[in-house]
Amino acid sequence: MSRTVLVVVVVAALLVGAVGLAWWYGPARHDRVRELARQAAEREAPGALRVLSVRGLGAAGGYEVTAAVVGDPDAVASFATGPGGACPPGSRCALSVGPAVARARAEAAELRSLTTALDGCGVDVAGIRELRRIDRPGGTGPGIDDAAGLVAELTVVAGPSTATDGGAALLALLDRCAVEAARARAGLAGIDPDGPVTLSVRVLDPADAVRPGPPGPDRPRALVLREAAEAASARVRHRTTVRATRYGVHEGATLGFGPAGATGYRAAAERAAAAHLRATGVPAANSPALHAFRQYLPGSTDRVRAYVSFRSPGRTSPGDDRVVAVDVGTDGSDPVALRVLDAPQPWRLPFEPGLR
Repeated sequence: MSRTVLVVVVVAALLVGAVGLAWWYGPARHDRVRELARQAAEREAPGALRVLSVRGLGAAGGYEVTAAVVGDPDAVASFATGPGGACPPGSRCALSVGPAVARARAEAAELRSLTTALDGCGVDVAGIRELRRIDRPGGTGPGIDDAAGLVAELTVVAGPSTATDGGAALLALLDRCAVEAARARAGLAGIDPDGPVTLSVRVLDPADAVRPGPPGPDRPRALVLREAAEAASARVRHRTTVRATRYGVHEGATLGFGPAGATGYRAAAERAAAAHLRATGVPAANSPALHAFRQYLPGSTDRVRAYVSFRSPGRTSPGDDRVVAVDVGTDGSDPVALRVLDAPQPWRLPFEPGLR
């Protein structure tokens, strides 16, 4: 073979390879993966799913598939493929499709029950980022178990009084509505009617509220509400959690009511805590750092009780075991370090249950 012919053959092979790579990695890749997902969905759950989108999972190499559930306008299912969109029969991906459909239908029923209860008692829901039914077996410990319960992350719009009453009206409303939600879901199939409802609530000011768009054939209501919550995440002002059963409130919304972020006061609280430790001679084995748990001071949404954690010298187990309580403005103004509290691991919060 002459050198000229050899060069032509090599160049042709390289061009074919380049075309193949362009087809594999180019814009058509998602179309190819989507078609593989559609085939897998039809094979594993015939007629049950309509694939809406695929999203790469980064280093894992697979894709997350989002699909509407045929016959249920509220339900959205998801499952993960293997690398390159692979979902052959018998694979982990293939075996997950059927359970994903069942889970989506169950959670759509939970969604309808929850939103009907919240709408009926006056909560202005702007989005629901997450809604999960907990199906694991219950534990043997005392108190309320999460088994067969519902966990949801809501984005809601505050009433006009929140800025003036320190959230009192909103928090009372959330407590009442969590109980209503627990009572409403007691009639759903396949659950423990005594299972708790845990609502992790993100609160928007009225001026920042953006309403969810309308659902449609390719826009299941669960997906619309999730995207609305994600779009509003940067504007969330307050947060809290409420936990209830059909018999009453187990953990009230007032307990964890605080600011959504700590950017404005983190540095001021940590400086005040460090200065307090130096002034009082309390030893610390590390630099105090703001703990995630914080509460608004009663009647206020401008000042917060922050907890700055540190580790005692000589402590052999990991983690901090003490905190400095610091009152500080949400903008970092007027920090006042109050006292040092023991906070043994695992964290038992709140550190001051009588604050609110």
